[in-house]
Amino acid sequence: FRLQIVTFIATNGDKRDGEGRLSIAWDAHPRLKEAVKRRMFESVKAFARVVSRKAVRNQEDERRYADMMNTMINQMGYCPHCVEVVLRFAKNNSLFDAS
Repeated sequence: FRLQIVTFIATNGDKRDGEGRLSIAWDAHPRLKEAVKRRMFESVKAFARVVSRKAVRNQEDERRYADMMNTMINQMGYCPHCVEVVLRFAKNNSLFDAS
């Protein structure tokens, strides 16, 4: 897989951004696209489990939820009610339904 990606980049390496850096879209190669999607949706599923109140959570999820609440209240200035609204919105976001 890595050799395929390196070869793909080498053959498509003439694409540069405004600062001269190599710029290839994440979905330009089918296997790379699939790997990125798989990795991203694993993270999204973990986040969805943390923000969902009714989900079965382990101690790590509970700690992450508490940390997220504390950060939003103490560092970002949200009130507890607003945190609940934001997390409810995030939980209901259709991105969590993707797989």
